[in-house]
Amino acid sequence: MNSGGEWTLPQQFDEYRLVRVLGRGSMGVVFLGHDTVLDRPVAIKFINAKDTSPRTRERFVTEARAAARIQHPNVMAIHRIGELEGRLYIISEYVRGQPLSDLKSQISWQEALTIGVGLARGLAAAHRQGVLHRDIKLANVIRSETGEVKLLDFGLAKLVTDEGKAGPRTPLPVPIPPKTPEDGFDDTEDGGLPKVDVIAPLDSTLSGAQPGAKGAQPGAKIVNEGESSEVIVGTPYYMAPELWRAEPASRSSDIYALGALLYILCAGHPPLEATSTLELARLSQETSPRPLAEIATGIDPRFAAIVDRCLARAATARFGSADELCTALEVLLTSGPIAEVVQGNPYRGLQAFEARHRAVFFGRVAEIRTVVDRLRVQPFVLVAGDSGVGKSSLCRAGVLPAISEPPGVGNRIWSSVAMIPGRRPLQTLVSALASHLNLKEEALRTLLLGEPEGLVRLIARRQGKDRGFVLFIDQLEELATLAEAPQVEPFGRFLASFADGAPSLRLLASVRGDFLTRAAALPQIGPFINPAVYLLTPLTREGMREAITGPAALQGVHFETDGLVDELITAGAEGSLPLLQFALAELWEARQPGSKVISAADLERIGRVTGALARHADNVVGGLPPSQRLAVRRLLMRLVTIEDTRASLPLEELVSGDPANEAALEALVRGRLVVAREAQDGTVHEIAHEALIRNWGTLQRWINEERDAREIRHRLEQAALEWQRLGQGKIGLWTREQLQDAEKLEDASLRAREREFIAASHAQIRRARNVRRLAIAAVPVVAGLIFAGVKVQQARALATRVEEQLGRARTSLELAREHNQTASLAYADAMRKFDTRDLAGGETSWALTLRKFDDADRTFKETIHFAEVALGFDPSNASAKSLIADALYDRALLAERRFKPELAEEMIERLKVYDEGVQSGRWNAPALLSVDTEPAATRVKISRYVTDENQRHVLTDTRDLGPAPIRDLAVDRGSYLLELEFDGRDPVPYPVQLGRGEQRTVSLKLPPRSAIPEGFVFIAAGTSLFGSDDEEMLRRKFFLTVPQHSIKTEDFLIARHETTYRDWIAFLEASPPDLRAKHTPGLEADKLHGVLRLEKVQERWRLSLSAGSATYVAFAGEPLRFPKERTPAEVDWLDTPVAGISWDDATAYMRWLDASGRVPGARFCTEWEWERAARGADGRHFPHAETVAPDEASFDETYKKIPELMAPDVVGLRPASRSPFGVDDLVGNVWEWTRSSLVDGEAVIRGGAYYYDEISAQISNRHEFAPDTRDSTLGLRVCAPVLVSAKEPPVGP
Repeated sequence: MNSGGEWTLPQQFDEYRLVRVLGRGSMGVVFLGHDTVLDRPVAIKFINAKDTSPRTRERFVTEARAAARIQHPNVMAIHRIGELEGRLYIISEYVRGQPLSDLKSQISWQEALTIGVGLARGLAAAHRQGVLHRDIKLANVIRSETGEVKLLDFGLAKLVTDEGKAGPRTPLPVPIPPKTPEDGFDDTEDGGLPKVDVIAPLDSTLSGAQPGAKGAQPGAKIVNEGESSEVIVGTPYYMAPELWRAEPASRSSDIYALGALLYILCAGHPPLEATSTLELARLSQETSPRPLAEIATGIDPRFAAIVDRCLARAATARFGSADELCTALEVLLTSGPIAEVVQGNPYRGLQAFEARHRAVFFGRVAEIRTVVDRLRVQPFVLVAGDSGVGKSSLCRAGVLPAISEPPGVGNRIWSSVAMIPGRRPLQTLVSALASHLNLKEEALRTLLLGEPEGLVRLIARRQGKDRGFVLFIDQLEELATLAEAPQVEPFGRFLASFADGAPSLRLLASVRGDFLTRAAALPQIGPFINPAVYLLTPLTREGMREAITGPAALQGVHFETDGLVDELITAGAEGSLPLLQFALAELWEARQPGSKVISAADLERIGRVTGALARHADNVVGGLPPSQRLAVRRLLMRLVTIEDTRASLPLEELVSGDPANEAALEALVRGRLVVAREAQDGTVHEIAHEALIRNWGTLQRWINEERDAREIRHRLEQAALEWQRLGQGKIGLWTREQLQDAEKLEDASLRAREREFIAASHAQIRRARNVRRLAIAAVPVVAGLIFAGVKVQQARALATRVEEQLGRARTSLELAREHNQTASLAYADAMRKFDTRDLAGGETSWALTLRKFDDADRTFKETIHFAEVALGFDPSNASAKSLIADALYDRALLAERRFKPELAEEMIERLKVYDEGVQSGRWNAPALLSVDTEPAATRVKISRYVTDENQRHVLTDTRDLGPAPIRDLAVDRGSYLLELEFDGRDPVPYPVQLGRGEQRTVSLKLPPRSAIPEGFVFIAAGTSLFGSDDEEMLRRKFFLTVPQHSIKTEDFLIARHETTYRDWIAFLEASPPDLRAKHTPGLEADKLHGVLRLEKVQERWRLSLSAGSATYVAFAGEPLRFPKERTPAEVDWLDTPVAGISWDDATAYMRWLDASGRVPGARFCTEWEWERAARGADGRHFPHAETVAPDEASFDETYKKIPELMAPDVVGLRPASRSPFGVDDLVGNVWEWTRSSLVDGEAVIRGGAYYYDEISAQISNRHEFAPDTRDSTLGLRVCAPVLVSAKEPPVGP
């Protein structure tokens, strides 16, 4: 206390010392203070009086609590709240700078934009914490000496927990003195734009405080203390219209205030001007501010439009959130000069965006802001996400440019270096740092290997106090997948030290999400991984829309319709971002020259989004000569790691002096499938993007086909590299057994180092053998060797060498054909045993078949190798060419039998180089097809099945052959559909697979109409394929079936649909009570799938079905009603397949069908019949395609794998998966009981179900089931023989 009884602030309390007064406000006084413990300046705010009302004290605490929840560089940080002698105080960070209210004139729109971005970032952070500011204005924004803006004074802040609960409010009119030009932008109490904080009780008559009343000073804050009623708050020129109507403050009203602030900065005056609060209140309800673009000359219209939108009278017309406003402002801030992109294609295709492309990098503003904000407070951020999600582009074109913008993180000026580890990460790092730091590489390398921590300290010291350095490691997973092992540990030590928290250093990295676990196991850096991870999710639909339309709009180009953009968005969401970017780049080139419109026709022209990349890649490769196409395959196999990621290899390791390799690599680079980039070792090449590895079908087939060879090649590469590192001596060479593995590799696919390694290994084995011989008879052997060596040297004439190689080739070809013959006999024996139910014997013979297939393939390769060596000595040797052609042809035939069509195609491509037409003619020999029918078909059509880009089997080249019979029609080998028309009957489909040179007669006897019950399909006798062509492990362990081979079935009938509840209820109604009770479906304790119960309640049938945590119940005639997320949401359950029936239940049902005459001879389908009905004649995996989409059948993905949505469809709902014979629902819906064709009397289920995945629904998948099993996913499809009465003619009208 002083002598006058007033309280005097102490000069020091606790660890804080008061320095001087910074300012005063309606609630308190602010001091500059000093924190004596942490030795830093702070701001200390005290309440003015000790005995304040409870509401004022609560308001003070609320301010601190609200602000303390916000940790953001654009919001003043709160350090502490406390009480001193009954007076509350807040201690916050102290910022050296000036409030925006000190500005004396308007500023440029670019400067206002920078301020707006900072404030929007801070406001967004507050709103995310549920905090409203409620008093945004110039005086509450400080711009630091470094240019960073901070939002402060949450003195009117309110924690948003129950917005909208306040009742009606009455606005308070307060006089506003006129503003003079010299007053500038001051909105404090004594400035030209007055601070008039309106805080009025809603029930106050404001006596003594009316406009012009005594005591109502201009600019005074009017507060009726001691009242408990709710209040309206704000500074008039910044108050949104709804606040004048006494509606609750909201996020939208904060956005309005921020818009008003930006308007004042650009225009020099408020959006609405008035002489009193009464007039201002009226104007806010009746008029809108004049558009900013009409007032501020030279302003970017996009920025003006953003500010105008903030000031919309209707809250719903403003930005939906501060995040959305921030995104809009940052798009302007980060888009860069339009001049950078007005020329050329603005889309990057498969290439990552770089910093120079930031102008066309759209859709990731929020993510950029988040990563930059994290880099402000933590030294290491690791951006993780799926391949193709855009990690590299986000960092290169978004984060690195943003972090370098002033004011930078920690008020430093930041520079950056980006690198990809590659095979030699240490060299790459040294090269990158040497260039950036202007240091010698040798010195850096010594430090890096000896004391990486010292190198980090050196880098930090060179930054000083004003600069910072960001190291960006792109594709961090290469340390685990590609980098040479000895380099990983020292590189990890360096990264760990770099990520350890030096204020001037930041580590940014990207990693594929599926390699996170391996990244966390990396030496040294592993422990830093988890806290650094930022998970980058796929673009939102809105972000994708920006990425699609934004780059084109910069050049005045737009898309034809919103529907076209929506189609691109959907395709991008279902596929991947690189696929979309590639399609956009192709679209840009495909539009008409000079056109400002991208049309749907352009999209169709490039093969749509999903087909554009594969089409382009296939066109690049298809346009090359055969030798270069083979070289392309070899190169791409080198450029894919064993983990199916990209490898980076120098030119010499790829081409090895081979002209075909050089030409192929040049074509791949020219076609944008491979990119060249500078690395420490010079130029390296890599596949343009991993999207090519995932989405280019041809490359995927090559990878799968060479899976074993790639494993061997990988081991060989590592062994050769280690041998070279050890000095190329004896240590590390391979044994005879290992070299036998290497013989499986194509010689042309090996690099010089690997050939040298193999040669050295062979030489070492020979030396070891010779040493053993010398130990027995040293002197005679040595003499003999010298003599023989002289003779060999004399005898090595060119002709002898050629003949020697040709002799080896002939011997090898004979041996290969012997192996092939043995394999053929074993194959026939295996299939005979499988078809006669001798499964064990069949598997034994099949194993022998595979071994002999491998032996034959290996010796065919040897034949080709020996003959090619001979051809190298004598390029015109006809015998060598003939031997190569014979071996290639035989190997192609063998590849077909081994279910390797891509390898067969490769052999035929190579054959074209050596063949003079004989073998090609045999390969392309047409089949001869004849058709006989009884009665004679009036019309026969033939169409060919081809597989489209979506892996769907579609019919093409339809021809009308006229009436039957048809004789010796020449057609190419392949899969076909015959459609046979008879008078008065629907066309009869007949699929047929024709081989090269085959002569086939289709004989079809059509039964009378009366022999085919309603709802059944006639399947004519014929051959089809049964079993699986998948990998052996998958075939034996998952599909539980036999190798795919040809079988023959007789005529039979099959139900077009699965048996429904409507069908089953008819059976139950016709059954006596005891059988009805026995065969009524019911599951009470199905733990996996829940309850399924069919019951009769008051003469009405009712179905109860559990799905996940939900149970659905409906009577007959009522639909089952599912959540609206399911399509369809309402289902007539009577027409869904019956489920929960056992083999015995199904047997009783079919007996009833037979006895009642509904389906004479009704029985279970055999597996052979079921697969023929599903497949037709070829080896397809699904009835209509090689894959199945969620909308084409009923399986788990159809319902987004949400248990509550999983239930069977109405039968026939999804005709897209209809089989060649016209049978529905053979994919998914419910499993179907069938009779085993492999084990006598065994019950087998087929077809998958709504609760199971796609692979379970493959045609070849089968599972043995106990006959007494009841399951909520298990139903029935009926088959029957074709029964023709002796009195009936074969067909009738």
